[in-house]
Amino acid sequence: MKIMSWNVRGLGRADKRRRVRQVIQDRKVDVLLLQETKKSSVEEMFVRSVWPWERMAFMAVDSEGSVGGLLSIWNPEVFQLKECCGHRNFLLLSGVTLNSFECVFLNVYGPNDVSKRVELWDTFGRRFTWCNSMAGERWSKIDRFLLDVVWLEKFRFQMWGLPRLVSDHYPLLLMEDERNWGPRPFRFLNAWRLHPGFISVAQKAWSKNQVQGWAGCRLQRKLGGMKAELKKWNSEVFGLVEDQLKKVEEELHEFDLLAELRELTSVEIESRRETKHLVWKLRKKKGLAMVPKV
Repeated sequence: MKIMSWNVRGLGRADKRRRVRQVIQDRKVDVLLLQETKKSSVEEMFVRSVWPWERMAFMAVDSEGSVGGLLSIWNPEVFQLKECCGHRNFLLLSGVTLNSFECVFLNVYGPNDVSKRVELWDTFGRRFTWCNSMAGERWSKIDRFLLDVVWLEKFRFQMWGLPRLVSDHYPLLLMEDERNWGPRPFRFLNAWRLHPGFISVAQKAWSKNQVQGWAGCRLQRKLGGMKAELKKWNSEVFGLVEDQLKKVEEELHEFDLLAELRELTSVEIESRRETKHLVWKLRKKKGLAMVPKV
């Protein structure tokens, strides 16, 4: 089982929801607990713009204007809801997991009372889970997983603080194991249509594969051959940008980890800002077109 908690600081922009969705898909999350959705009304279509899997159940607490908002999403094959309770600052889900383990998920967005937060969260989680770049690199530890000891007897959990991508809060991933979900499906990317060489590559790939057999078999084999050629072409044309982006995101993450251990020097702060700007430029270069065509 994989459980993620993330203060996303708003989900109004479609590009931000796509990036959150990609993280959820990459990490194969089963239960997602989001804070600060800043959505006064949450409907299924909106939730599906965040959740990548077909099977889905969810509950939400609407925000009050642009303040707060909670959203809990889960795979009903992994967790079956029995009872629930909602409040402005929390969303409680009680049910049973796939291995008949009775449990409760509590999604919390606490009040802005520093003394109460310090008292409650002092011994859990990543050392720092929030950074405000606009306020002189201020760091804090305000995001947590709290587990009953029964969970630790039932599961062999590890917690990871993932890189900050779309929010100034780290996504926290509680992970039991790596699952094999089978081969990844083929995806047609919108960016391909925008590339001047795509049509000729597709035509060449289609005509290259001459196969024999009945119509359905020929179609399957020709599509398989085209898939291989397009994947190779995609890696050659777009893969370089993705590799660069991944590298600088890792560098930015290293700066964040270093800041947990000590105060960054002026040179390191400037390098971090330059790296953050480079991340933004590469993401822009990759473009919003790099999403599966629906």
